[in-house]
Amino acid sequence: AIPVLTYTQALLAQSPVDIRYFDLGAYSRAEDVMAELEGTEVVLVNSLAPFWRSPLANELVQALQDAGKSVVLYAHETEYVMNFEGGQHTLRHQEMLKLLPKLKVLCVSTSQADMFRALGVSDPVVVYNTVPRDTHRARARRTPGERPRIVMVGSMQDRKGLDLFSRVAELAYTQGLPWRF
Repeated sequence: AIPVLTYTQALLAQSPVDIRYFDLGAYSRAEDVMAELEGTEVVLVNSLAPFWRSPLANELVQALQDAGKSVVLYAHETEYVMNFEGGQHTLRHQEMLKLLPKLKVLCVSTSQADMFRALGVSDPVVVYNTVPRDTHRARARRTPGERPRIVMVGSMQDRKGLDLFSRVAELAYTQGLPWRF
């Protein structure tokens, strides 16, 4: 959620904007969410996950559009995740695909924007994931110590090279390298 927090903090810094966060899982009816969003002009949906996980998301987004609200989707998901979730939640996924061309879609990369163009989104906007600088933490050393720690950051998926990371760790161990994984 850091990118959305960064984005909303930037909005707050530039103008008086009322920003509220909602957990769709706390609601059982789209009408209840619509009542909470009364007077709201723009709704930012942070991730495609609600469309797959919640029985309300597709209905809610359609209701928001029917009410004249601007709905923006900030998508983090890769094509791999789209295909996986589409297979797990076929009906909700198909409903979401019908809505996508009607939404303003923010993407985390140009390749993701291309994927959404192929899905009918006319003008996706690239907003790179950023992490604000934490001024309260010391910066990492420029050169590694005697026993450098090597970490893999991200989700643990085959396409991310998890098997390669594991093989490098094993090879480093067999060669007696002082690396910590």
